[in-house]
Amino acid sequence: MLAMMLICLFALQFIVDPLGIFDTRIDRFDKHRSMHSRIAKAEAANRRSHDTVLLGSSRFEAGFDPDDPMWGDADVLNFSLAGANFIETRQAWELLEQTHPPQRLLIDVSLFTLNTGVGPADDYALSRLIAMEPSSRNETPDWIDAIRLTTPPGGVSLETRLNWVFGLPQIRKAVGAAIRGLCEPESNRYTNERGFGVRLDRADDNRHWFEKSLADFMQKTESYNGFELAEDRIRMLQEIVEEAVAMSIKVDIVMPPVHVTQLEVMDRMGLAEAYDQLRIEITELAAAHPSLVRAWDFSNWSGITAEAITDKSSSPMKYFHESSHFTDDTGSLLLKRLYGDSNEQQLLQQMGGFGTQLLPSSITPYVDQWHQAKEAWRNDNPDIMDWIDGLWDQTASERARRLRVKEARDKGIGGMQLIP
Repeated sequence: MLAMMLICLFALQFIVDPLGIFDTRIDRFDKHRSMHSRIAKAEAANRRSHDTVLLGSSRFEAGFDPDDPMWGDADVLNFSLAGANFIETRQAWELLEQTHPPQRLLIDVSLFTLNTGVGPADDYALSRLIAMEPSSRNETPDWIDAIRLTTPPGGVSLETRLNWVFGLPQIRKAVGAAIRGLCEPESNRYTNERGFGVRLDRADDNRHWFEKSLADFMQKTESYNGFELAEDRIRMLQEIVEEAVAMSIKVDIVMPPVHVTQLEVMDRMGLAEAYDQLRIEITELAAAHPSLVRAWDFSNWSGITAEAITDKSSSPMKYFHESSHFTDDTGSLLLKRLYGDSNEQQLLQQMGGFGTQLLPSSITPYVDQWHQAKEAWRNDNPDIMDWIDGLWDQTASERARRLRVKEARDKGIGGMQLIP
């Protein structure tokens, strides 16, 4: 009976393949697999080499069309991880470095990914992002290493593989993917085999989703509430860039586009100084390696990022799903800014400008102009300011409560001892 149960579980995992580890490629289940998981993307990275790899959070994961012509003939893997922090981004890079280094890296950097309050995801400990230790015998791994549960860097131990197939979290993933695949053969949102988040639908009420997103960033301590810029994670970014440069890999460090309302909330939370510091950090990092590394800021206060917010009667918007996540239309323009010819650069200027390359010679006047543009936008949009004022007041008590909880945890006080 036990043997039959184990065989059935293995068959379920093999057929549905929720983590992409067997590369089964059954179309009915493909769009329902948890390809956003750390394990699945790590498997895709380890399977073969890719010309271009994206590292970042859900903004990069779902912000690009995998078939955008700006990718050209490049084989692209989107190794961005939803809800990622830079600890995970660093581990993702280590896997690439040890197995299949790309020719080009696009790295998404933001206050969210560099926040001390954001930690690894639940399945992190089971994922291939943690490279196992090699055998001490310095030989090619063989069946003895498998028995000893030792593997080379970038490999995966037998124990971990068994967890992937028979672990309760992975069984739940397989059952869920099987049910969805059998009941709903089509999916409007999925992650494809190259790691790109694909959305075939757009928000039916953008204003509703903007309110939800902005309220979350006002309240959540893993977002802007109680934010602290993690110096160790900035060092991780520096390490990734320096190691990539040593391998002659081209790197674009990108502060991604967010809607102006997101920038306004960020400023209200007292994070403008940290944002300016991040700009300077990546500017200096790129300047140290000018032939291979570029730094970019796409957080404008006008043009595309100031797109009018639509309600249920006039949604969807073209450039944003909500305040934090841009659409693949925006992603396409971002790629044009990075890789486009002179005609495409001129088109972007005609659209109000989009994206600025950060250089030491111009960073100070650029930051000054950015803050001047902020004040101009505020003066020109009193109705939006009133709307954000309302959200600010509505979230005040919950924002304060969550901050008290965070501060108590930071001091080592248990939740039961905390007075709300």
